[in-house]
Amino acid sequence: MGRSGLPFSGDISGQMQFETQHLLLRADADGKFQAALAVSASQGGGTGHFTWNSNCQPRPNVHAIDNTHGNVDALDCLRVTGLVSTQEALQLMAPGLLADLASRKIALPRAAYAVSDEAGLPNGTFVTVLVVFAADFNLPHAASDQERLPDSVRPEAVAWGVRLADAVRSSIHSLSGTLVLPAVAVNAN
Repeated sequence: MGRSGLPFSGDISGQMQFETQHLLLRADADGKFQAALAVSASQGGGTGHFTWNSNCQPRPNVHAIDNTHGNVDALDCLRVTGLVSTQEALQLMAPGLLADLASRKIALPRAAYAVSDEAGLPNGTFVTVLVVFAADFNLPHAASDQERLPDSVRPEAVAWGVRLADAVRSSIHSLSGTLVLPAVAVNAN
């Protein structure tokens, strides 16, 4: 678990404090890295009105879905990558998780897929979920209804990511704040 700050603006400005927790999924037989999860969340700022800066745009090797529907006071972005360097992805998106894995001497796979979703509300409530899957990790086969996927992005990763984004949205709008991750069937190649 770690603590950090996220810059915000609106009728007040500063940094929103949030906490991060990590989870590692390893293969039973050899303890090989299968997936890692980093969840960061804040409880919001109460009375302020917050605006979020988002650059939820597709890039080469990254499919992005902006679920804000033009609402500039909200943040709701899903990103799914094609194969990327596991080390570089974690360094960029979850340096605390990378440091934790390094301290535990967890051997990282050379390449991985990353799925991230971030959501923020005008009251300052914020949740981001990053999942990094080893390249040989099999997600449930599901077609994606998304158009214009980069060739490198797996449709089943996008379909799983859409379910993840729905779960994050549900948790951020619920009174309990409970996040229920979509299921995965683990069948490593």
